[in-house]
Amino acid sequence: MILMLMVALNVSTWREADDITRFAISEGCMTAPYLTAPVMIAMAASIVTLTWIKTLDRSKAP
Repeated sequence: MILMLMVALNVSTWREADDITRFAISEGCMTAPYLTAPVMIAMAASIVTLTWIKTLDRSKAP
């Protein structure tokens, strides 16, 4: 949930960029959201998957 909010904030910052933000993007200080969003989504998916797998392993323990 938190990562999705971060993605939304990143996309909104990119779309509603002021002069300073545009300069930061052109200098490389900020990346495009289409580059960072998949990474954040992959991280969130891996955390959820690992948590789910560990829960299944504990339930099978004698």
